[in-house]
Amino acid sequence: AIGLPGDLSSPSRFVRAAFVKLNSVCEDNDTASISQFFHILGSVAQQEGKAVFQIALNPQCQVYEGHFPGEPVSPGVCNIQMIKECAEQVAGKSLFLSNLQQCRLTTLVTPLAHPQVEVTIQLEEKGGAYKLKATLGKGEEIYLDLKAELNS
Repeated sequence: AIGLPGDLSSPSRFVRAAFVKLNSVCEDNDTASISQFFHILGSVAQQEGKAVFQIALNPQCQVYEGHFPGEPVSPGVCNIQMIKECAEQVAGKSLFLSNLQQCRLTTLVTPLAHPQVEVTIQLEEKGGAYKLKATLGKGEEIYLDLKAELNS
């Protein structure tokens, strides 16, 4: 609801992004660092059944030390996690990936070349399951195209 702390209004998104940037610390292991790997800046558009999220990648995250030092590349599994977390925001609940029907990686995503990316989500609920169509990219360029089924 607009007006409550943490809502999706522009001022709340700005405060949240500033807070996360100032207080984020990458952890010592990949599992703990995954939540520091990226930050959803907020949903910028919801129209025609689609939501578009702005994502900021964290190039200082230790995930990149193993993937690859000096030439960091966003791991595919982390890209899928970004999409899943955006879908959870659209659905308003926690979801798990139950069926990955298609996942096309067309361009390497790097925090140096692509410090901010967009995730476009189209989510349709059918009988308790969610059909997901999503892309990760910037503007007209698509880096990842995904079709999957999610469940709560």
